[in-house]
Amino acid sequence: MHSSALVRLVATLTTRTRKGFMGVMGALENPHMKPAQPALSTQLLPCGLVDAATMHRSRIATISMHRYCSGALLVLQACALQPFTKTVARHRTAAALRPPHAIDEVKRRTSLAARPSDTDAEIDVQRTLATLIAAQVVLFIGVGAVIPVVAIYGRETLGLSASASGVVISAPALALLLGAKVSGAFADKARKPALIGGMLFIALSDAGTALASSLAPLVIARLGLGAGRCVSESAERGLLADLGNISPDIRGRAIAANQAGATAGIALGAPLGGLLSETYGPRACFLAVTGAALITAAIYTQLPETSTAARADNDEKGDGVDWLLLLEDGRWRGLTAAEICSRFGFAAKIASVPLLAAQVLPGGAAGAGALVSLAGLGGLVGAPVGGFGVDRVGARTVAVAAGLVGGGALCAVPAALSLEDPAAPFSALIILWSAAVAAQAPALQALAQRLAPPGGEAEALALPRAAGDGVYIVVPFLLGLVVDAGAPRGAEIALAGVAGLAGTVAVFVALPSSRKEKMG
Repeated sequence: MHSSALVRLVATLTTRTRKGFMGVMGALENPHMKPAQPALSTQLLPCGLVDAATMHRSRIATISMHRYCSGALLVLQACALQPFTKTVARHRTAAALRPPHAIDEVKRRTSLAARPSDTDAEIDVQRTLATLIAAQVVLFIGVGAVIPVVAIYGRETLGLSASASGVVISAPALALLLGAKVSGAFADKARKPALIGGMLFIALSDAGTALASSLAPLVIARLGLGAGRCVSESAERGLLADLGNISPDIRGRAIAANQAGATAGIALGAPLGGLLSETYGPRACFLAVTGAALITAAIYTQLPETSTAARADNDEKGDGVDWLLLLEDGRWRGLTAAEICSRFGFAAKIASVPLLAAQVLPGGAAGAGALVSLAGLGGLVGAPVGGFGVDRVGARTVAVAAGLVGGGALCAVPAALSLEDPAAPFSALIILWSAAVAAQAPALQALAQRLAPPGGEAEALALPRAAGDGVYIVVPFLLGLVVDAGAPRGAEIALAGVAGLAGTVAVFVALPSSRKEKMG
């Protein structure tokens, strides 16, 4: 309401109320008040005869009381209307200034209470999370079996060059990049079909990798692996977001528990992969992950569908998540930068750490597998610590602290390798990095879940992942260039550490530290 109009209204109401009140008091206190005009000498009333003066005073008191009450009523209405008007204006202003795809808390609370559209039963968060974790353990036992040999499979089995091997390693990332948004939108329609279908495609692609006899079918198989991962992982992130929305108090611990299951699988599978490679050759490792993917798909059939009313509404409207609008928000830019920078470390873990471990640790490939297993144990410690920290002290604090530790550990690798006996310090730094990134991952994912628009969680959460996958396509090549340039041993890992520190700075700068941004 305009200020001048409000002032005039208040002045009018005040004058009217004052006159009415004074009239009441005058009529009651002055028994000799004269009538303003001639009146009947007498009035016949139920209670008897009343003189004209008394009747006139009653009329004045009645009219004045009416004016007073009506004026008071208008004052009360104005007082009630003014906060409402201010609230409406404030909400309109907030809507105009709201960042793209910002969270509507009312809509989110409504969507959190929503239940699956195909069943009236409530979702059992603990049982659903336990089923998902069990599936992750089985799957990543197979993935862990592949990690020690994926970098050397193309070279030793198919005789590929180092550059061709880099193409093979990067092929899944290309498919992850190209299919991220479409897969996220598909997973937002229904989690369960995406989980199962994507896992079956992973099994088929890993079998194709094991049977490939040249570069072309091998690249096709690895592209298929990326496509399957794209669909399945989008649904997995969406499912975790659903569980976190239903039970916000355990958001960080739920993410950490799922991550710990994957880490435990890798810790169990890596030594198995080393033994399989030494005994039956690298192809056996890819057959092992094929079997693990099939078992995982069977476990996924026991998960409930967690589609929500908010997601159904978005499907009816045909609305999707615009990544460009998301990137107009500085918080999404910070999370995306952190994901990009973290890929340097993961690329070094796949392309460089096994080769260096085979050189400095006894046992060759078996020693590399043992280091990967120990790094997995470090992740088992880091993930619960990170999840607990997210729920207690806030996701931003955990993300920054863990990023500093992990980046610093990788930066120190060249110094460790320059020692006379580098085995112990090199292994300790890799394990420390693994624990740090395991603690940071729940924090970054919790921040992204909190910022994701209701009904578009999987598609929004795919944005940082797709950006990281896009960079991952070229990161192994960049790390290889550092090695080919004659840099000191471990320099490519130090470069990954510098990138990790840069991503940590991006999170620190882009995301506020207010209590509202703490995930708990």
